[in-house]
Amino acid sequence: FQNETFAANPDRLVSMEENEWENTEFLDKLKIVEFHRDRYLKKQGSSLWVDTEESGKASLFQAAQGPKIRQGFIEASNVNPVREMVDMIEVNRAYEANQKVIQTDDSLASRLVNDAVKV
Repeated sequence: FQNETFAANPDRLVSMEENEWENTEFLDKLKIVEFHRDRYLKKQGSSLWVDTEESGKASLFQAAQGPKIRQGFIEASNVNPVREMVDMIEVNRAYEANQKVIQTDDSLASRLVNDAVKV
């Protein structure tokens, strides 16, 4: 199944090291499901949905009517870029604050050593 297109075999296996020819490890098959009333699914986390009584249980898509997995297409990211930028700025500011604390501590230690020598 290595380096085979999805179009050639939609039931192909998914492996952890897709582009290596040796030492591959089977992970799982892709399982695509549908729900009777998908608008009643319950969101868990940022990209996980679970069924509810109202949504009904998951049933497998039929190959003729189900979505297609297309090789080379880009899927939507489940990352919020604004939130990630804010987090990155916060981390950068925390780093700068810690750096300033270390510089201040170093300066105080240096003054202590220099002043202790004078006494």
